[in-house]
Amino acid sequence: MDHEQFDAWTIWEHEQTLENLQQSYKCKEFRKDLKRGWGFKCSNCDEKVSSKTHHEYWGFTISFSQQPVPDLYRFCSKECGDVIYNRLYQKHLDEIELIKQKYR
Repeated sequence: MDHEQFDAWTIWEHEQTLENLQQSYKCKEFRKDLKRGWGFKCSNCDEKVSSKTHHEYWGFTISFSQQPVPDLYRFCSKECGDVIYNRLYQKHLDEIELIKQKYR
């Protein structure tokens, strides 16, 4: 694989990651039919989020082809989720732009 093919593949992978990120970012409701509650710490602010204290949470997954298991991000609110989502989204856009600039 030459450099141009590798760069094209890398751009494709970043574009796929952006698409997966967009599709997976959503609000999820805690299930109420569980015998035990469950919870997590917000990936942005570290607030404890629990099925006993919250009705819903926000989250997304992000994965690359070389990752065997996708990274899972969960948030206490859309505002906290937007901070990380926007940062990751922009990072991938910047990576694509850097590669494209090599061929201008």
